[in-house]
Amino acid sequence: MKVLFTVGYPLSWARGGFTVQVENTKKELEAQGVSVEWVDFSGRSDQKGDILHCWGPVFSDVMWRATHARGMKRVVTCLPPNGMISPDLKNYAEKVTRKILLAGLGHIRLFGRMGVGMEDADAFIFLNQAERKYANYVYGWPAEKSHVIPEGVDDCFFNVSEPPDLLDGLLYPSYICPRKNQVEVAKAAKREKIRVFFAGGDQGECPGYLDRFMREVDNEYAVWLGDVSDREQLAGLYKKAYGTFLASDYDNQGIILLESLAAGKPAMGPDLPALRSYFGDRINYCPSAKSSRFSIALKEFDSFCRSGGMHTMDVLRWSDVGARVQDVYRSILK
Repeated sequence: MKVLFTVGYPLSWARGGFTVQVENTKKELEAQGVSVEWVDFSGRSDQKGDILHCWGPVFSDVMWRATHARGMKRVVTCLPPNGMISPDLKNYAEKVTRKILLAGLGHIRLFGRMGVGMEDADAFIFLNQAERKYANYVYGWPAEKSHVIPEGVDDCFFNVSEPPDLLDGLLYPSYICPRKNQVEVAKAAKREKIRVFFAGGDQGECPGYLDRFMREVDNEYAVWLGDVSDREQLAGLYKKAYGTFLASDYDNQGIILLESLAAGKPAMGPDLPALRSYFGDRINYCPSAKSSRFSIALKEFDSFCRSGGMHTMDVLRWSDVGARVQDVYRSILK
């Protein structure tokens, strides 16, 4: 089996959960005997394969049709914006807007945006049921072709031993950017006198935000550990902290939460439908970090962790994810 991967932007430019998902899925598929190559747009070779796996919107209608003409099956892993959409009214509004834009701009000019043109893919893969439901309703993607495969976690997070030295506080491991709200979180930590250790580098997508964050770092309640890229070192930080949280405005699953649970530590994430549909009542939830109620949630989570509160949940390893994706491939190649 040979699979061609394509994604809409250089993964090295955005080292978030989506990049981790793509790279680890590729790695595990290859470890399990699947040949995986990136689509070569240079024109120097006549690439062939059994499956085209699109991570995000497809580049063009031409590419989409040409792939089908070559006899390749097509798989789409997409991240619908359901992470920030809660009321059903908003979903309905987007569905209507999609129809209006499609009628005005046409299929070709809108191709790839808002799911247009990809309805005839052979399979769709989502991280959770909320994504699946959203794409089926708003995009019209067929439910019978839709599969839910959550993200996985590196083995080191399961195997990390209890460290002799502990971090007296909570851990927030994420790259520094406005939608992760580190500035607001640091302010809340200082206001409530709750020690928060931030681990993550500057994503570079919003110049000046790191400087704003650094002005809030006091190394007493808001402590920045810098960019921690080593996965085993990061796993150790999870184990050392009382608990881990994520305070992003938008998230489809939150690999940080999965890693914390794998390490045996409690987790708190933003109260978004995507996270609710996957984690249920097995983690704590918080309102937006821009809300005045965030401080209350942070304080309650800190007390929960310090009192020995625990969360338990079965979390997949990346090898499990690779096997499930391969099952989808096999099902469409029959």
